[in-house]
Amino acid sequence: MNERIQESFKQTKAYFCLECGKCTSICPVSQKDCSFTPRLVVKKALLDFEDDLLSDERIWDCLTCNLCNDVCMSDVKLPEFIRTVREQGLSVGNTGNPSHCEMPHTIARLMANSNISQNRMWWIAEDMKVNHNEGEYLLWTGCTPYFKTIFSDFDEATEVPRAAVRLLNYFGIEPVLLENEKCCGHDMLWVGRNEIFENLRRQNTESIEKTKVSTIITLCAEGYMTLKNDYDLDSDVVHISQFLADKFENNNIEFKKKDWGKITYHDPCRLGRFAGEYEAPRKVLKAIPGVELVEMERNRHRSPCCGVSAWMNCDDFSRELRMNKLIMARDTEAEILATACPKCRIHLRCYTANEHVQPQIAMNVEDITVLAAQSLGLEVNGRWKK
Repeated sequence: MNERIQESFKQTKAYFCLECGKCTSICPVSQKDCSFTPRLVVKKALLDFEDDLLSDERIWDCLTCNLCNDVCMSDVKLPEFIRTVREQGLSVGNTGNPSHCEMPHTIARLMANSNISQNRMWWIAEDMKVNHNEGEYLLWTGCTPYFKTIFSDFDEATEVPRAAVRLLNYFGIEPVLLENEKCCGHDMLWVGRNEIFENLRRQNTESIEKTKVSTIITLCAEGYMTLKNDYDLDSDVVHISQFLADKFENNNIEFKKKDWGKITYHDPCRLGRFAGEYEAPRKVLKAIPGVELVEMERNRHRSPCCGVSAWMNCDDFSRELRMNKLIMARDTEAEILATACPKCRIHLRCYTANEHVQPQIAMNVEDITVLAAQSLGLEVNGRWKK
């Protein structure tokens, strides 16, 4: 057996797979393609069908959404095991099908180059109060400045960091922003490109340590999970929803917009099943006057994935998953589908931007950070003071 896969068996408890089929029954991929099942990946590795496994393009179909681990009686970490299989698959030329002409992955690889400097602060308005040296809070903006360019036809991605800065300023905080912040490396890690991930982690860690910040606030569910679990930082890592939940509950806030109506919430996989944070985003929404939070049929730990993971395999099946999510949201009679991850917002908005989408399925998909800023009457849409 491949030495790296053998090591992963121990780390992920894959040896304890009982072949009970629970992972198959809940896996969104298995429900559409009976030839794929998470336990079959484990079985092929156990039986030493290494060549067949590593060359199988279906290892990229897995969403690594962690629904399987949620029902596994043996606590097998199947997503992490598949991540190792992908790492080894790359060595035999099995690269999968990166989405959007591989632009998100290319940008991450470019940022891993320590000799490349960035102009990633262009979205900051002159009246925003930020600093680039030292402070108590660091705002981790992730790849949103680049998403603005890639997805500009349907998503104004820099609305999210703009909203975050406005909110932090509202609470008297001038966040530190890293002028040469790199991609956190989440996608590189989950497609098995460990060397690139380690390079990104090293550079980011060095930049963060220079600021001497005590708390890092992330906007992205994936960035939150990666910085918290896969980095070794002295600073606390919190998601923006956790920060806002505390502020909204413990401050006398004068809200400006109070006519929201029904809003439903999509739990990102990385913030929910991986990090166990379900309540903070809901506390934020419930604290806003005029919001009636209505839950989808499947929510919290049973919430279906938005359909795309690590910018891989954006295909007809992925679009069907997003369609099903939007139908589920529509069934609540909500006017807004909120989420706590800019990438989930992009994936779901991408589907609604399709000209062939039926009007009864399309709905407003918004990030919770933007909703919070708008509820306070803060500017987020780019009409900045010059």
